[in-house]
Amino acid sequence: MNFIKITEQPSIYEDLEQKSVRELLEGINEEDRKVASAVHACIPQIEKLVNEIVERMHQGGRIFYLGAGTSGRLGVLDASEIPATFGMPDTCVIGIIAGGEQALRRPVENAEDDSQKGWMELQDHHITNKDILIGIAASGTTPYVIGALQKAREHGILTASISSNPGSPLSSVADIPIEMIVGPEFITGSSRMKSGTGQKMILNMISTTVMIKLGRVKGNRMVNMQLSNQKLVDRGVQMLIDELHINKAEAKQLLQEQGSVKKAFDAYKTNNCITKNDLSRKSWKQEAVILAIGMLVMGYFIKQGLDTFSGKDRVVNVKGLAEMEVPANKVTWPLMYKDLGNDLPTLYNKINTTNQTIVGFLKQKGITENEISINAPEIIDMQAERYNNNSVPFRYNVTSVITVTSTKVDLVRKMISEQSELLKQGIAITGGDYRYNVQYDYTGLNDIKPQMIEEATKNLSLIHI
Repeated sequence: MNFIKITEQPSIYEDLEQKSVRELLEGINEEDRKVASAVHACIPQIEKLVNEIVERMHQGGRIFYLGAGTSGRLGVLDASEIPATFGMPDTCVIGIIAGGEQALRRPVENAEDDSQKGWMELQDHHITNKDILIGIAASGTTPYVIGALQKAREHGILTASISSNPGSPLSSVADIPIEMIVGPEFITGSSRMKSGTGQKMILNMISTTVMIKLGRVKGNRMVNMQLSNQKLVDRGVQMLIDELHINKAEAKQLLQEQGSVKKAFDAYKTNNCITKNDLSRKSWKQEAVILAIGMLVMGYFIKQGLDTFSGKDRVVNVKGLAEMEVPANKVTWPLMYKDLGNDLPTLYNKINTTNQTIVGFLKQKGITENEISINAPEIIDMQAERYNNNSVPFRYNVTSVITVTSTKVDLVRKMISEQSELLKQGIAITGGDYRYNVQYDYTGLNDIKPQMIEEATKNLSLIHI
């Protein structure tokens, strides 16, 4: 190697085993203080990378993190937190580690030395030139990462790297190299320490800034977070109370129906038209559909009669706007519930019985059979999950969904508030999954178009001469 491998230089601390606990802790902390400054020096390169990522993700691109050992684990960690924190699909940011999922818990021998394997695994995810590949390696010499970046670059894919050694082989194959120089580790060569801390900081900066620029944060709040536990549900309810000035019951109902804080914000503001008097409207109005249709009349040229005004080559553009408030005439209500078990045939029978009970409840309330559809259950084998510790009490986690699609909007709204009746029969309808939110629609757009066009025409205004 013709570069300085700082990550392998001797620690400035000697005889660690002779030091007291206090001395060791203070020494580690002293070294950790250097990390933030090293990361700060990398901000120009991080900024360049984030701008490129945002542009590509607006076009459907994805982020790929690729690394081995600690570096790979940190990439997987950052990727795994994106869906929960920002409500993005788990396919938007993907972490890949040398040696596969088993390497998350224990080292896989020689996994990082295979220069072809990384690219092969990226191909399994159908990586394209819309995507971004970020290679992570403290040493900057990991063959698994370098080989993948080389191939990606050959295929026109934007590449970046995060390393702790300047001028490393990894930096040479990256379009945007980020070199975070943290100095020798507290324990010589232990790059899980300062280098790992710095990598985590940079990954936080990249993913958080990207998500903010993609609109996944409002103000300073995680309005798209997955409502996966009671703490997050309570946090979401409080956000709605603070922002919309509604009571707790209204906020809780709105959050339950929409499935995320962001969707709740948007639904409330749309349905209540954001006027000074609208904030006092009751929950029945919160689910109404406010249809704001801008009928734009533009782009035509007026030649005759305007020559005397401005000459033959002048153009006049006019615009007209019309708005109309209409109630929803269609509702889609997914009823989702979960079952746990160790035997699939037994679970199947239980699900079948539960479905019959729910369908009976719906029909009793006035929903017809042709308004009800039963989705195929989604089954997760917990023993095959990435983070399973083999101590889960149930092997199978099954999600079942029965969907009501109806024009009886008021009836369905009343039923939503009465779904707790199913609890008496041992059925808990769950929420929090963004895929299964109540949706209200208006299907009569063609009927009101003539009226709105007429109104827009009356409101024509000169916008440019």
